[in-house]
Amino acid sequence: MKPPRRATVWWYDAHSSNWDWDEETLLRKHEPSLCGRQGWIVKVDKVGVSLAWEWSPTDGNIEVSPYRGRQFIPRGMVVRIDWWDDAPPPPT
Repeated sequence: MKPPRRATVWWYDAHSSNWDWDEETLLRKHEPSLCGRQGWIVKVDKVGVSLAWEWSPTDGNIEVSPYRGRQFIPRGMVVRIDWWDDAPPPPT
């Protein structure tokens, strides 16, 4: 089995907070949060990105999947995918 590519996926995500905020804090935090996760890329297409935290081609039930801990990120939220073999600095 060919190893999957590894990457860091950056996306803007929604966030929430407790009720301990005031109007100034609310206005300052009125934006999405930049998030990043590193992992094995399972699939990338126009729908989104699926990545896994673990890849184990010789462990577990390989007939089902060699991946464990999968996350899906909708494509519209993705800012950038940094493939590990040619990754630039993190976005700002």
